[in-house]
Amino acid sequence: MKININKFKILIFIFSINIYMLLYLAKIYTFMYENDDIRLIIVLVMTVIVVAGAINIIFIKKRISKTYLTFVIYFIYITIMILFREKLNTTALISCLVFPLVFISSFTLFRKSNQLSELIKYQYIIFLVFFALHFYVRLILNINNGLVINTIYYQVMLLPFILVIPNTKLKRLGIILLISSVLYSMKRAAFISVAFSLLVYLIYQKDEVLNNKMFNTLKKISVVGIIIAILLSINELIGSRLGTDIFSRIISISDDGGAGRLNIISVLLNQLKTNSFDQWFLGHGYNTTAIYTGGLTAHNDFLEMLFNFGGFGLLLYIALYFVLIKQSIVFRKAKYRYLASFNASIVLFFTTTMFSHLIFVPTYVGYLSLFWSFCIVDFDNNRCKLSKDV
Repeated sequence: MKININKFKILIFIFSINIYMLLYLAKIYTFMYENDDIRLIIVLVMTVIVVAGAINIIFIKKRISKTYLTFVIYFIYITIMILFREKLNTTALISCLVFPLVFISSFTLFRKSNQLSELIKYQYIIFLVFFALHFYVRLILNINNGLVINTIYYQVMLLPFILVIPNTKLKRLGIILLISSVLYSMKRAAFISVAFSLLVYLIYQKDEVLNNKMFNTLKKISVVGIIIAILLSINELIGSRLGTDIFSRIISISDDGGAGRLNIISVLLNQLKTNSFDQWFLGHGYNTTAIYTGGLTAHNDFLEMLFNFGGFGLLLYIALYFVLIKQSIVFRKAKYRYLASFNASIVLFFTTTMFSHLIFVPTYVGYLSLFWSFCIVDFDNNRCKLSKDV
């Protein structure tokens, strides 16, 4: 039997990314304490793929995606800044580079394959694994510290993959399970991110709904109503168990300042007023927000980027949003099948970075990078296939 080398490489790559995430999760859940060397090896492999891909593009002189190029520039800038200030601080490199590395390396590998649909199935399975682990640790082992609760974001960042599952029943099940986990986590930022992402997804799916017959439309409305009723019941059960619920916590934002976020932002903004010219341009350095906030991040990646990597870093970060939105516009014009899910992922990215920290330290941001590269390459491959058929 002939082995498809490209497909095999992609399977190994996806397996490695998920192992990377699971190893970090195992560390948080105290299943395993030291696995940094294994994760570093995976990061180095991704770096080799990035370099090999860049060399390949230069010699072949193939048209370079603007999204790919923007991620490469972002990756180079962050790498240079960390090496310049932190030397060979592997913790800093891993914390900051997983986000762009996953996108660039997956883009490099995916563009050589026309069979990417398997990725959706694998990521749905890993979502179910994360869901089961989360409830096992919290309910059975009764470990409920802040780090454990924050692992809800591993499930949240897989929402875009849930939304592209072709099986409607599995999609609905995934959404119910995810929202149930978010409600139990009591993480307001996670709930807001998921809620807005799903809203955007439904808005961009409206054309399909409007084209259905009245019976199918009413059927969908009924299903949505049942799902909402189930989730409200789950929220009520969680409230009776924990003494509060997610909606009460959202209402209390004005009282607790978003769990101290407003105080953190105020401290950092005051510190920015004392910036020198080079600090405004290049920032204070990796994780320097922790010096002024008692070991915490800014809980806002725009402010975190400005403070740590300066105005130039912030412009590059904003450029990522720009190229993603531009890609969405291209998808919309072409009526791309995953447009709604892609737009939901951008909203998920924005809302999470606004109210929490995402691109530094957490590893789960890699799932968004993986989804974006999947969509862009899938779109390009289908477009090339159509042009050949014509």
